[in-house]
Amino acid sequence: MAGLIDLIDEAIKLLNSVSKGIDDNIMSRSKEVDARIISVAANLNSSFKEIASFLTGLRDKASKISQEASGLVLSENTYLTNYGDRFILIKIKPRHAIVSYDRASSSFLVEVGSNKIIIGGSRIEVKSKGVNIVFNPSQLEEYESRFSELKLASRIIQNNISECVSILAQKIR
Repeated sequence: MAGLIDLIDEAIKLLNSVSKGIDDNIMSRSKEVDARIISVAANLNSSFKEIASFLTGLRDKASKISQEASGLVLSENTYLTNYGDRFILIKIKPRHAIVSYDRASSSFLVEVGSNKIIIGGSRIEVKSKGVNIVFNPSQLEEYESRFSELKLASRIIQNNISECVSILAQKIR
């Protein structure tokens, strides 16, 4: 289980790094940047902090379990497993939710229903019903030139991360 705890820690660090990039490059310039851009960046930032906080609770719960286990049944239909250099947290019924981190690609995945959010350092990819948006959340120029797209991406991210955390947190207590 130590490998699993390490992977969860790496995922938390990745999310905190993305959040810090938003803070340093967008939020810190709030007086000189359009308020709509700050709002979108703040929504993204709060979503990343929400999932990082959830993972911290998950790590604390997993660390109390046997050190030899490579997988845990957290509750009915909710599983946490260590698979090589990745961890996967999955809830399969009635609506599936997946949270995973892959060390090799240093990417974090949140999937709820048919929506996918892939977070990797300086790149976020949002896939939802025919929409595929890829952007760097810490580059102000992206917000300025692609505001409508990033506003949509922010809504998808916020809704899906909140739903995912809500679904999984109920089962993990």
